[in-house]
Amino acid sequence: MIPKAPPRILSAAALGVVLACVLMTFVGGWGTGISWDETFHVQRLGSYLDHGWYVLPWDLEGGEPEPGHKASHVYAPVTALLAHGVAILWGTDTASTVGTTPEAFAVRHLVVSALSVVGLAATAVTARIALRSWQWGAIAAAVLVATPMWTGHAMWNIKDVPVAAGYAVVTLGLVLLVRSRQGDRTPYVGAAVLFAGAVLMVGTRPGMWAGLAASSGIALLLLWFGGRRRRIPLLVGSLVAVYLALWAIYPQAFGNPVDLLWGSATESADFNETEGHWWWIPANVFTEVPWLLLAASVPGVAVLQREVRERTELGEVGALLATQALVLPIVAIVMDSNVYTGLRQFLFVAPAMAVVAAIGLAHVTGLDRWWRLGPRALLAFAVATVVLPTLDQARLFPYNYAWAAPVPDAVGLGFTTDYWRTSVRALAPSIPADATVVCGPELQDDHTVNPDEVKARNCPADGIGPLRPYREEMAGEWSGIADHFIIVVSGEQFLPDNCAVLDAVDRWAHFRRQRMGYVAECWPADG
Repeated sequence: MIPKAPPRILSAAALGVVLACVLMTFVGGWGTGISWDETFHVQRLGSYLDHGWYVLPWDLEGGEPEPGHKASHVYAPVTALLAHGVAILWGTDTASTVGTTPEAFAVRHLVVSALSVVGLAATAVTARIALRSWQWGAIAAAVLVATPMWTGHAMWNIKDVPVAAGYAVVTLGLVLLVRSRQGDRTPYVGAAVLFAGAVLMVGTRPGMWAGLAASSGIALLLLWFGGRRRRIPLLVGSLVAVYLALWAIYPQAFGNPVDLLWGSATESADFNETEGHWWWIPANVFTEVPWLLLAASVPGVAVLQREVRERTELGEVGALLATQALVLPIVAIVMDSNVYTGLRQFLFVAPAMAVVAAIGLAHVTGLDRWWRLGPRALLAFAVATVVLPTLDQARLFPYNYAWAAPVPDAVGLGFTTDYWRTSVRALAPSIPADATVVCGPELQDDHTVNPDEVKARNCPADGIGPLRPYREEMAGEWSGIADHFIIVVSGEQFLPDNCAVLDAVDRWAHFRRQRMGYVAECWPADG
């Protein structure tokens, strides 16, 4: 399949979408608050610097993971170390300490955003190779950033964005290794790209070795049966170099490959020892992915199926894209893995599907004029595919990750609120500095909050809470009555009966205003 060049209006729209979303990513990353997991990873990095284990300090005993600890191999420090190095240069960290100031967290956000751009570039290059046009590469990049889950998490998600970017780079490296012509040096470039992507991906989530093994296995088969067996040592050598590099960076975990391979796979699947359900992933796809992008992927899947059967060059790319997009989600579905808080753990699927969607758009915009929908309607569909989701998510900025498809959201199945609680920073100036404050209180059966519980969970003093870095920004006004207290709520829709809102962060979700979070003054329920 050699498509025509994309229409100019589609190329222009794609370029505008990419620029707008990348700008949103960096501006939002610098200004937004910290999410649930960031303080935990600060603690993990501190343990790594002190003891060599990238685990939470309270899970260590004598510098080693406690007996029976079941999360020793879920994470690894590569991304955290990258962010730490940048923070040292910026001046917010030192070689032996990890900063916890607002600026230190903002610097880490910028590193995550930069890694998302690396994944974006890898996606564009892969699409350019597949469709033989940089314009189609830009359109694939536009599809990726038009996915609200990608752009929203790219502002701060230190766990899932680097994995997704790493996998996009891995797939590009394998495409270069497999697709390059005889006699040139592109296979060596592919091996180097594969090495960099795999170190980032597996060095952030060791359990991603399964995805690396699956994609490398497909590449091995393509080389073997495609008459390019001389490149197999290059592929194997790159993978060996990946393991040696990770062993050097994190010897405590990678020094024992048997425990690492088994532990990283099982611990990730059963994280928090919570049982999952097979239907979670399919349901979340229809909730968190714009339906226009799903529609664009359908003809792309059909084209790749045909190309794979015919064993064309595009089919080889399609086989690698299918491996990235399908293998681990299918395994998770079969194993009933604990897939919580949406699809962000499978963010690595998005780059592959962006290329598939670009192939689909290349197919529909290249259809003959006699097709009954007409070329203008197809072009309008292609432009709307990247433009409408971008405009829709921009209204939530910088909480783009809270986006949900209109239909599921209308019936209450969406997540159009700030579960990740990054809106707490925006609320900080409205939070009184001289009050007892709790973040995320539990609603009682009588729809009130309990002041005794609040006093035991003072949010500004919580070392892993979302407010501590922003304590100096707290300057809100309140009554000051002795038995009153303050709550900060995000990710929930309730307002206790014994509370009154002082300030809120609201955004437009489709055709209604949606509350991301709020700060309220409360009083004893019997008062």
